[in-house]
Amino acid sequence: MPSLLLRHAAVAVAGPILTYAVIIMLGTTPFIQRHILYAHKFYQFWQDSDQPQNWGFARNQVTSFHLPTEDGESIHAWHILPLPVYRQHEELLQVQQTGHCADVTASESFRILKDDPSAKLIVYLHGNAGHLPSMVRAPSFHTYTATSNYHVLAIDYRGFGTSTGSPTEDGLILDGCAALHFALETVGLSPDRIVIVGHSLGSAVAAGAAERYTRVHGVDFAGVIMVASFSNLSDMLSGYAIAGLVPILKPLRSYPRILRLVLGCLVDHWESAQRLRNMVSIVHRSNAEEDQDKRAYKKKTNDNPRRHLQLSLIHAADDNDIPCFEDDKIFNTVIAPLVGEEVPATELLALKEQRTKHLGKGAFVSEWRDGDVTIRQERFPHGGHNNIVLFPPVLLEMMRIFEEAAERRQ
Repeated sequence: MPSLLLRHAAVAVAGPILTYAVIIMLGTTPFIQRHILYAHKFYQFWQDSDQPQNWGFARNQVTSFHLPTEDGESIHAWHILPLPVYRQHEELLQVQQTGHCADVTASESFRILKDDPSAKLIVYLHGNAGHLPSMVRAPSFHTYTATSNYHVLAIDYRGFGTSTGSPTEDGLILDGCAALHFALETVGLSPDRIVIVGHSLGSAVAAGAAERYTRVHGVDFAGVIMVASFSNLSDMLSGYAIAGLVPILKPLRSYPRILRLVLGCLVDHWESAQRLRNMVSIVHRSNAEEDQDKRAYKKKTNDNPRRHLQLSLIHAADDNDIPCFEDDKIFNTVIAPLVGEEVPATELLALKEQRTKHLGKGAFVSEWRDGDVTIRQERFPHGGHNNIVLFPPVLLEMMRIFEEAAERRQ
């Protein structure tokens, strides 16, 4: 009898371990890995995202259309009008046909955005799984547009919803760039009237797209807001648990060699902290060289306007999916070009503390300003992983960034 019990106990223990091992092994293959990471096939096929009224938007408040990417994909997009602006043009908008718009440039909503010299745009990049209106996305668009004058441009990445293609790191960054290209070139908006907002996986897309525009095109947007972000995929997965309950690679932390072997199989890396640090370095170095040049030649002109970067990190303390300390890693990484590479961690912590306002248990705001570079980190006590995009810190940060952009224009 004892041996039978031991055999049953061994089977009971070995079964879950074997299942976990098989899942991890399957996850090392690029095809399975990307389906797990992006979960792009998990969306509501029965929901027609070309009919935004199903999610409580006014008739033609949302224009549903597709954008081309530079590598030939076609990604689904929503342009959402702010309600105060919609109200001014309500009669014209309501007589237009609803549904998918084949030529967005011929739509009334596009004309409204393009013809408004004071227009402000939020480029919203969502997290993994679902499609444009899934989960908290549609409610968040309502939050951002209900009372403000902010337009929203949101996209479904390749492979998501009705967008073509399959998701990869480089591909999603191109998708984010396609949205920014549309805003800058097709609509004709000035970059200082555009705020990029990325949530969860979308924060990594935001970092990648913004860094590319900073590095390749020399374009500085009004601001970049990273909500529930992570420093890089390897670090995040090492401690990640779905809903804080189902671990992915956390059990392997007791076996470092196996963990390194598994992480070495990652095909996408999403080094967000390094990309943001690169942006800080570019802007900081450019302005330092400009200042030195002006001193050397006693220039008094503004032929070369100063570059700027407004980076905001917002995370809920009770985020059970991506731990809030991921923002601490990003903050410490991106300020390195401003303080020097050799500053000890204890001194860095003390410098940050001097710039921090504590707002109760688990809540604080740290703001690091160095010339035209501002790094702002806010830890909010509530909101979890998803609802944080609906909570006041995100909309308030949009308002703060647009106000500072307006001050720079004066």
